[in-house]
Amino acid sequence: MDEFQESGEERMEVDGGSSRPAGHSDDVEMKESGSRDDGNSLKVELSGTRTSDSLTSSTDEAEIEYQLAGDSSSDDDKKQYAKPWYNFWGFSSDEPAKKRRIKIPRKPSVWSARDTVEYRKGYPGMKDIKRLNQNLEFYSNEIPSYPQGNFIDIIHEDWWGDYRLLEYNHSYIQWLFPIRERGLNMHAQVLQLHEAETISSDPEIHGRILKSYKMMLDFYGMKLKDEKSGEVVRAENWKERFRHLNHSMHNYLRITRILKCLGEMKLEHLKAPFVHFVLDEIISEQTLYNCLDSCINYWLPVLRSDQQRETLLQYAESLAAQTHPAAVAEAKIESKKCKKSNPDEETQSKLKQPVKEEMHKSPKKKPKSQEKQTKITKGKKSQK
Repeated sequence: MDEFQESGEERMEVDGGSSRPAGHSDDVEMKESGSRDDGNSLKVELSGTRTSDSLTSSTDEAEIEYQLAGDSSSDDDKKQYAKPWYNFWGFSSDEPAKKRRIKIPRKPSVWSARDTVEYRKGYPGMKDIKRLNQNLEFYSNEIPSYPQGNFIDIIHEDWWGDYRLLEYNHSYIQWLFPIRERGLNMHAQVLQLHEAETISSDPEIHGRILKSYKMMLDFYGMKLKDEKSGEVVRAENWKERFRHLNHSMHNYLRITRILKCLGEMKLEHLKAPFVHFVLDEIISEQTLYNCLDSCINYWLPVLRSDQQRETLLQYAESLAAQTHPAAVAEAKIESKKCKKSNPDEETQSKLKQPVKEEMHKSPKKKPKSQEKQTKITKGKKSQK
């Protein structure tokens, strides 16, 4: 599936209105004509060149032409990618796309809350073991990653742009972005506090952390525009890489680890711009729509600043309201439920005023049971 998305070199044959994968021969030519039940004629032509595969069907109503996304650099292909919507197989139609209604959850899931709160608090109760220095040695270019790894300088030089290797090798991410949690690679060591301090204080080693971040951004179709501000923009290959990221969900766990590692390595300022960029792509452009849940429940909550988290959450709600106005009311209702009721003094005084006026106008009525008791006591006194 990833192979199809990244290369775009698969071919399709059409037989009687149904499609199936064809062989890989380059010289294929087929002409077929027939009749359908509805009386419309069907004519199919497939050329032998993979860069211009097209399927044309003529009916009485209209003529529709499909081109495989990524196989052509024509103007029509650029128009297809100008729209944010294309389906799983990379096809795009000429009909105007309707933007999806996006609902921003205010309350995170239980698992994400546990994970992110523990990270923001600095893993309370976790000890720093001074004898463990594996991550420091790896980023000092002294030892290679294991298994199926290499030295950090060689990884940056040879692995950059090798998207197939970065996708299917699952053992390097724990070495490139160590955090204070155990990962899937049992050979990778949990990050220690003294390691993070040493790496952050050494300009050469710290620069390798930043280079690893840039390499993974390129893998995701992004680019770090400014190291100081942390601004992230689209890379030249963003169309292909965004399509891949939308359907490669194990990379969402990788991004969570990357953001946590940046915070441990004193690169906290890079996290909020990344989340801001992804929110734009998810909600406004709707190119990374499958990333919404991970972004709201994991990537945004790993920001250590409470103000940044609340600001970005409000920003996401405003983008969703602009995209689909009907979602405004639901967003307000959810925000009211999540916020604690803490009225100010003015509202409290306003609420108390009408109550006082009613008390002066009409005194409280005694319940019937009390009225009966007062009548009985009065009767006994009169008898005496």
